[in-house]
Amino acid sequence: MAIILFAVILGGIGTPEGPIVGVAVYFLLRETTGNIGLGLLAIGVTLFVPGGAWGLLKSVIGIDLLPIRQKMREAGQGTLTPAPRY
Repeated sequence: MAIILFAVILGGIGTPEGPIVGVAVYFLLRETTGNIGLGLLAIGVTLFVPGGAWGLLKSVIGIDLLPIRQKMREAGQGTLTPAPRY
């Protein structure tokens, strides 16, 4: 369970791409750096890159691969309709 949580934090919480990127980075770093490198990386990501690896990558390349999030509209531009409940 800790590995899953670590990969999600590493990749970026709140985006669908974040955990995918986090798992890839986790396995790559696990094979190359070992546990000490992963621990230092977790501390660094938490303190300096709160959006995770995907948030950093997205800000550099400017692409949102899975744009499924709703965005808030400015006041006076209409209202958001709630999602249907099933």
